[in-house]
Amino acid sequence: YSYSQLSRIFKKHLNTSIMDYVNNAKLTYSKRLLRTTRLTTLAISLEIGYNSLSTFNHTFKNAYGITPSQYRKNHLG
Repeated sequence: YSYSQLSRIFKKHLNTSIMDYVNNAKLTYSKRLLRTTRLTTLAISLEIGYNSLSTFNHTFKNAYGITPSQYRKNHLG
């Protein structure tokens, strides 16, 4: 399949774009790391493929309404 064909099939069956799906998976994994590890937010951002802590913070806040640091603070067990 070409990328455009794959993209259309993906969107048809999952009702989301490939990019949004991947970004959501990364952010979901980052939430798990924030809850279960002592990795810094920088280390987590690099682990999930962001080259910039600022971009990670911005993306996380847009998705969840709070920063990764605030998320970690709220979910310490």
